[in-house]
Amino acid sequence: YWESSQGAAGGEVGWYSEDCNVSTSGGGQSNGAGNWNINFNGRFHANPIGGTLTTSSDQTAWAFTTGDVIMCAYDASTKKIWWGYNGTWYNSGNPAAGSNHTQQIAETDFDEVLPTAATYTSGTDLWLNFGQDPTFGDQVTYGTVYNDTSGYGEFKYQPPSGFKAICTANLPDVPIKDPGDYFRTIRYAGTSND
Repeated sequence: YWESSQGAAGGEVGWYSEDCNVSTSGGGQSNGAGNWNINFNGRFHANPIGGTLTTSSDQTAWAFTTGDVIMCAYDASTKKIWWGYNGTWYNSGNPAAGSNHTQQIAETDFDEVLPTAATYTSGTDLWLNFGQDPTFGDQVTYGTVYNDTSGYGEFKYQPPSGFKAICTANLPDVPIKDPGDYFRTIRYAGTSND
């Protein structure tokens, strides 16, 4: 789960594949680039690698302005994406229940995605909150702060149940905490008779 806010109109946030072709024209918006996002006109893009770009019409009620907060929940096991706006999930989405997702990445597209953000014009500020700053650089009023399911992160809106902040504290424990317990250098001082 993560959130974003912009300082002026003109940008997008989303998910790009690990194999995304960012050099394609239009900031990755040509066919086959490998991204799934929402822009600040309230338009959704789905652009699978090797596929065809599909763009929704502008969702007038979802056109963002300065200070609005976009919420994003991604389920890596189902590859479903939910977009929210100022505390409300699009199309009555319910990430905790896994229902009414906004977009879904096909199983064959790739294994890993990365959160991304882009502005359309110079001088446009765009802030991302992965749990480190629910005020977006003092652009949004500090109010009630919400944590993820594990109790990590500070968010403007409540992350859905079962969704976690993108942070190292939410990574699984490694089975070998100190490799030095199992791998080490042993010096051998041989002689000419060895």
